[in-house]
Amino acid sequence: MQKLCSHCGQTFEITDDDLQFYDSVSPVFSNKKYAIPPPTLCFDCRQQRRMAWRNEKRLYHRKCDLTGKQILSIYSPDKPYTVYEHHEWYTDKWNPIDYGREYDFGKTFFEQFDALHHVCPLRSFNLQEQSENSDYTNLANRNKNCYLIFAATDNEDCYYSTYVQRNKNAVDCFFTFESELCYECIDCYNCYHLTHGQYCQNCSNSSLLFDCRGCSDCFASAALVNKQYHILNKPYAKEEYEKIVSGIQGNRTMMDQAQNDFTALKLTVPHKYYAGLSNENVIGDHISYSKNTHHSFDCTYLEDCEYCTWFHQSQNCRDCYAWGFDCSLGYENHLCGNRFQNVCFSESCWNDISNLFYCRYCLDGCKDCFGCVSLLHKQYCILNKQFEGRLRTSHPENHREHSQTQGVGRILPCENFSIRIQRDGGARVFSSFQGTDSGGRIQVARRRAIGKTVSGSADGSSRSH
Repeated sequence: MQKLCSHCGQTFEITDDDLQFYDSVSPVFSNKKYAIPPPTLCFDCRQQRRMAWRNEKRLYHRKCDLTGKQILSIYSPDKPYTVYEHHEWYTDKWNPIDYGREYDFGKTFFEQFDALHHVCPLRSFNLQEQSENSDYTNLANRNKNCYLIFAATDNEDCYYSTYVQRNKNAVDCFFTFESELCYECIDCYNCYHLTHGQYCQNCSNSSLLFDCRGCSDCFASAALVNKQYHILNKPYAKEEYEKIVSGIQGNRTMMDQAQNDFTALKLTVPHKYYAGLSNENVIGDHISYSKNTHHSFDCTYLEDCEYCTWFHQSQNCRDCYAWGFDCSLGYENHLCGNRFQNVCFSESCWNDISNLFYCRYCLDGCKDCFGCVSLLHKQYCILNKQFEGRLRTSHPENHREHSQTQGVGRILPCENFSIRIQRDGGARVFSSFQGTDSGGRIQVARRRAIGKTVSGSADGSSRSH
């Protein structure tokens, strides 16, 4: 089925597999299924709307609304939200159920969710857990002595980097993993003492490398495998190599010329048509160990997924940005992972969650919740109001009578949500559980300029309420 994107006007396809997926994630209340409609926005525009939720790198000083302490936060002080320091957010000093309210069928769902979202306390960061001396970070866990790193886990003494995992002494790096003493590296793995490298694996004591593997003591070279003492892909004796490289690195003019020669060399070597390995029936880039996965990027170990980015070890998901791991049946989510099942239209929810719709910051075992904010270990809640037994709805005709339906089947809208980096039109959702829309934008081309970067991982904590 061909459709015209209601935002950009481009034609996009909805396949039979897509329709089957939307049916599989459609919610069932009182033994009645409420069908999620197909999207009216194309893949790029849907991703753009999801990314409007993502404040990755902008940090602000503001006061914790619980303690009055000066804190860092992804929310600037002029935003009309209640924000708690993330450690205080986990404590028993407050109860999110106290902010619960009855559903008002005279108002749209998003109006009521927005009102709850403004008063129920939010975490000061999306993720910043178990770190030491690493305050100026976000979407980051278990880091030590790190500064301005984002979407980062298990790093030490790293600075100004994004999408970095398990590194030590890395600066200005992007998508760099298990490496040490690296500077201005992109898509590098298991490297040591490498500067200005891209697409490199197991390389050491080198500079200006492109698409090299297992190389050491190489300079301004491309597409080499298991080589040593090479300059511009030409072999040299050790003493001659060290003399030439020392002379170049000590002279600004010679270094600029070497960089120009290196750029020209990269144009002469073969470039693989995509980055990835061990795939079956995939379409995308930077994707590995995946099967039947299409239009997905920076993903690993996916099966039967589409339109996913920075998403891992999951199956049967669509339109998800970050981060997965043992997840299934996810649709139109941002920053959801660590074991979820059947989670849709939600943001920043993780750790053993299931059957969540339109939720934010619902963590650690939450299940069967609708339109909730900042819950832990909760079940059967609507707008943070606790119900006994399974979620229930009023008669569907009452929903239709009192609600507008434009916007069903899309992630939470960003209109009136002041944290948003981008703005999008408001919407009306599952008040009738029927309607049209689904949207956002992806940056398919990775930002390859060194130092430009953009993602997630999570841990649980322990608030008892």
